[in-house]
Amino acid sequence: MLANSQGNTGAVTSTTSLLAGGSAANRLDGNITTTGNQALAVAAGNTSLNSVQVGAGTALNSGSGVGLLNSQANSGNVLATATLNADGFSRGSSLNLSGNTASATAVGNNAENVVNVSALPGQQMASAQLTSTQINSGNVSAVVSGSYSASGVPGTSGINVSGTARLPWRLATVPPRR
Repeated sequence: MLANSQGNTGAVTSTTSLLAGGSAANRLDGNITTTGNQALAVAAGNTSLNSVQVGAGTALNSGSGVGLLNSQANSGNVLATATLNADGFSRGSSLNLSGNTASATAVGNNAENVVNVSALPGQQMASAQLTSTQINSGNVSAVVSGSYSASGVPGTSGINVSGTARLPWRLATVPPRR
């Protein structure tokens, strides 16, 4: 039997901010590139990975079983906040602020439970039990914000400002159960 019990009563906060900015105001016929940067905020009340693997030649061959018990309780508020600001100015040059991302992930409880049982043909039947209980009463929120802007003056050869703000649908604000 593998048993894992977790509890959290305190607030959990993760905050990140990415400023992907640039000014090519004094660089004639040059370029500035800021690309591929990430701002990732991850907050969790409880998280676990539980795995039990039993194969031939173990106690299972005598008709006994194996079990995995996971229990998680979270009453604390969980907040993940990510901010991405990409602002640029160019004069007579090229400015590329692209492919920069902001992502926020928040979970009250998260468990991955795995039970693998194997027995050879003709052996006694193997049995396994998996029980996972999760209770969350705290607020869980993930917030992504940001701004994108670009400006230039005549003679600018190119300005590209883009980015991605990601908030996974399954991790949006979840009110507490009452």
